[in-house]
Amino acid sequence: MAPVYSIIIILLFALVANAELINPKEIPLGACGAQSCWYDASRPDQIGPCGIDTTGCPPDSKNCGFYDSKCYCQQTTQLRCAWSPCSWWNWMLVEDWFFKKCPGAPTVDFDKAPKCAAQCLAEKAIDYGCLTRNTNCFCIHADLFECNYNCHGKDKELLKSWLMDTCKISEARAEAGVTGSGFWEGADPQSGDKNEPIFVERKRRKPRWYEGMAFAILGASFLTVVGFFLWMR
Repeated sequence: MAPVYSIIIILLFALVANAELINPKEIPLGACGAQSCWYDASRPDQIGPCGIDTTGCPPDSKNCGFYDSKCYCQQTTQLRCAWSPCSWWNWMLVEDWFFKKCPGAPTVDFDKAPKCAAQCLAEKAIDYGCLTRNTNCFCIHADLFECNYNCHGKDKELLKSWLMDTCKISEARAEAGVTGSGFWEGADPQSGDKNEPIFVERKRRKPRWYEGMAFAILGASFLTVVGFFLWMR
């Protein structure tokens, strides 16, 4: 009977693990300012196919809602709600939280991109600020850093397939990325000459991580100098 009990215990543990819920209110937004990860008066937004679980919410709650970790952790841009308002420092804290919750989340494998763009993408993604291989930074920023212009013919098709598989986006968006660098939502591959960059209204560029650090150091230095002169008076 012992083996039977062992199997039952293992199955129970598996069910508990599969039933783990993600609470968006736990995302460490800190000083990120305005955000849309959760709301005061309504449920959090649905992320991809991941519905909102309210079984653990109080009956009178209006803004309670959870995501099933099995679905949530397999999405590619589930941290979009924290992207725009967060500085790079806060973004890194959000990613740290995410890695603990979703250690097996999808990653960006630049080595699988065609050789015409692989090294360029890996280097420019880091230069921009995507210091981890998690898909969120790369897929939310939605830009190929002009590396796609190194590819021609069949390599463009390979790059498009890689992009669709990596960020789980439509063929139309991947086509927009390959022909015009950006594959953000709303990019239209049918506009303009397919051999030239596509110009659509873009979201504001998130400053590179080292730009933010430079401003922080300059600000701290300025305050130190001002403080020193005030102390000397």
